[in-house]
Amino acid sequence: MSAASQGGVRPADSALSAKVTGDTPITEAGKVATNLMAWCTYEIETLAGEVTLLGDECSASGENRIGALLRCYGSRIEALNSALMSFFGNDEIPVGDVHRELYRGAKPFDPKEYGAHVSG
Repeated sequence: MSAASQGGVRPADSALSAKVTGDTPITEAGKVATNLMAWCTYEIETLAGEVTLLGDECSASGENRIGALLRCYGSRIEALNSALMSFFGNDEIPVGDVHRELYRGAKPFDPKEYGAHVSG
């Protein structure tokens, strides 16, 4: 029995059967895939907020160490997600800014690492 007869996606439905893999350049992944990834960032933003609130609740109940860690994790997830949202929202965000947010000073920014056309 074929996938189409079972209610699955037919190979001819290229927009529905398109796959985004680690080898797919983001510029060629297609608008649908980019939009789906952008929607993922909204879900991540919500989860980051919930992790932060959970940290607040832990601290309020006397679990200060766990509360502090959860707030730290929530804040970090939110900061990294913000960089992704800027990209998917077509904001002009310098590669150097994203690099600095990602590595937080642990790795100096070198434009050559990202290509000759990149500035910081």
